[in-house]
Amino acid sequence: MSKSHEEKPVELGVMNERDLGPVVRLIELAFGTERERAEKWLVASGIGNVRVVRDHGSPVACLLRIAMGHYYGGRSVPTVGIAGVAVAPEARGRGLARGMMRAAMQELASERVAISSLYASTQSLYRQVGYEQAGLSLRHELPLAQIGERSAAGEVRELTAEDKPRVEACYAAFARTMDGMLDRGAYIWNRTEKNRLGEYRGFGFFADGELEAYLRLRQTVDQVTFRQTIDLSDVAFVRERGGRRVLRFLSDFGMLAGDATFLGGPTHPLLGLLALQVAKSSVKHAWMLRVCDIGAAVSARGFSPHVKTAFELEISDATCPTNVGVWRVEVEGGAGRATKLAEGSSPHSGAGNALPRARADIRGFAAMYGGSLAPAHAQLQGLVSGDPKALAAMAAAFPVGCPCLVDGF
Repeated sequence: MSKSHEEKPVELGVMNERDLGPVVRLIELAFGTERERAEKWLVASGIGNVRVVRDHGSPVACLLRIAMGHYYGGRSVPTVGIAGVAVAPEARGRGLARGMMRAAMQELASERVAISSLYASTQSLYRQVGYEQAGLSLRHELPLAQIGERSAAGEVRELTAEDKPRVEACYAAFARTMDGMLDRGAYIWNRTEKNRLGEYRGFGFFADGELEAYLRLRQTVDQVTFRQTIDLSDVAFVRERGGRRVLRFLSDFGMLAGDATFLGGPTHPLLGLLALQVAKSSVKHAWMLRVCDIGAAVSARGFSPHVKTAFELEISDATCPTNVGVWRVEVEGGAGRATKLAEGSSPHSGAGNALPRARADIRGFAAMYGGSLAPAHAQLQGLVSGDPKALAAMAAAFPVGCPCLVDGF
């Protein structure tokens, strides 16, 4: 974009109590949400977590920041999720959404937040401020009558508030095994119990006094056929026995229910326990990732303890200048470090060691960091280039995988 056509920088402010009415209006008009529901959502989310752009003192655009984490390499990487991006209809077409997102990313970078993630209504907008696809969230439909699991070991009982610590521990043990899964904060946990679709009841599966698995479900009844659909907002297990007990529990609904539905990546562990390939899966969302602070992002995530490698990466980032430059990335013993080199340093620099160098747009780095794109595929998309040895080192450090996300936000 030429300078003559650049939008003016927008000023991002923190929402206050006086802004509630106008921001509720923005959410109503952007998402078709009922006014009462929009107001409850904003208040429950925390007004101080909402950022607004004002025109003559009144909000004309807004977004919500959600503090949480993503598990990568078995470690939780501090994350701010973005939701509720809205612009007043009369203010659209002025670049406010892009300007607001650019300001929000700069704010996160100044706070040294490692990464940010979101679900995109339009990918082009978010790619312009440094986000790239991080993985797919699929909707899985499991025909209950065809599960065929008969395991019945252990105790099953409905969960209570007293079970919360054990539920959270079970989820964390499950989630950290899959790159991309959320390290949930209060906002996400609340959505597993009650969201716009309704309330969910929790059931725990215990063996030897330990919570091995749990799920939260909601039953919907077709008023014509009286057949049920079982919707799962959450399911996790820490042992094969627990996963099989979940399947048996669900299959017992098969007399009156057709399918159980739940979100997950293409390789959700529950599907791997099925004897037959009876589940139907469809893409519900592609979620996106943005690296806000390269140093913080590399040091926060986990790496394979069997990989020792180093390379230099020249980053371009049109939104967050603090990321721009050459970074020396080193991985050893399951940990990583990214050090920004002095401006103007030559290739193969650094403590007398000749390191291969590559160049990447911040979008390409995000996709490789999260394991959704191999460096070779990022190169095909024009997101990375350079010394093949550097690309090979990146592939070893950030192996391509099958990132998984089960939570909407």
